[in-house]
Amino acid sequence: MHSIIETSDSAFPAFWKELAENDPLQNPLYLQQQGAASSPVDLATTESEFEDRSFLIIARDAPVFGCSLTTHKDDRGGTHMGYFGMEASTHVNCTAIANPSNNFEPQSICLLQEHITRLMEEVKSHSVDYLDPVSCGVMSPITQVLLERGATPTVQKAQLIDLSLSEHALDRNISKSYRGLIHWGRRNLQLKTLSASNIELSRGESTDGFLQSALNLASQRFENCLGYEALLRKGNAFLVRANYQGDAIANALFVHNHKTCHYLTASTTADAPHRPILHGMI
Repeated sequence: MHSIIETSDSAFPAFWKELAENDPLQNPLYLQQQGAASSPVDLATTESEFEDRSFLIIARDAPVFGCSLTTHKDDRGGTHMGYFGMEASTHVNCTAIANPSNNFEPQSICLLQEHITRLMEEVKSHSVDYLDPVSCGVMSPITQVLLERGATPTVQKAQLIDLSLSEHALDRNISKSYRGLIHWGRRNLQLKTLSASNIELSRGESTDGFLQSALNLASQRFENCLGYEALLRKGNAFLVRANYQGDAIANALFVHNHKTCHYLTASTTADAPHRPILHGMI
C-alpha cells in the first residue's frame, strides 16, 4: 500500500524524522526542518512568503522518498518552486533499498513523479529550482520529470570526506600540493571555532562583528531566506575563524546534524595573504 503524506498530516513529523535518520546525504539545511531539530519558522527569516509543500511517499507504513519543497511568488506575481530560497531536494530512506542500487518499487517512483508533476500543474509554476543529490549513485526520479519538461541541468562538484578515517589515512589520500597548503595553514593560522557553546547568540542581542559578517555572507548567497543564527543557537552550525599575524582574515561557516557536516560558505578580508587559506581551515 502506497500513499502520500503532506505537512498538514499529523503523522508527517514522525515519518519525516524516520526519513531524516536514514537518508544517506543528511544535509542539515534540509533535514532539520519538519520533524527534526528545527522548523522552517525558525530558519526562514521571511517564512510568510513561502508555502511549505513538502511531502513523503509512504509504503508499508514507512517513508521511502521525501521532498523538501516550498512555493513562493515573486514581485510580479510569478510562482516559483524551491525550498525557502534554496533549491528543492528529495531524500531517500536507504533502508527501503534492498540492495545498494536503485532498487525501489516502481510504484514508489511513479507516485513521486506523479505528485511533483501534479504540484507543478496546480501552482502553475514559472520555475523550479531543484538540487539532485545523486543519492546512492543514481539521479532522483524528479530529475527525469524536470528534464522531460525542458529543465536545464547544471553540474556541481562535491567532495565527500570520510571522517571515520584516521588523520594519517586522510593525509595519505590528499595530494602533495594540497597537503602543503594544509600544513602552511597549521603553521601560520591561529584557528578558533565559534559555536553555541562559546558565543552569545541570545535573541535581540548583537552578535560578534566578524560572526555577523559571515552570517550576512551566507544569507546573501542563499537569498536572505535562512536564519543561520538559529542554527548556531541550536548547536547545528559552527564558524571557523582564522587569524594571521594577529588579525582576523578569514572565516568559514559549516552546518551539521551531529552525524554529517557540510561546508557552506567562506570569506576573507582584504588583509588576507595571497595564498589558499581554506584548505587549512577545513
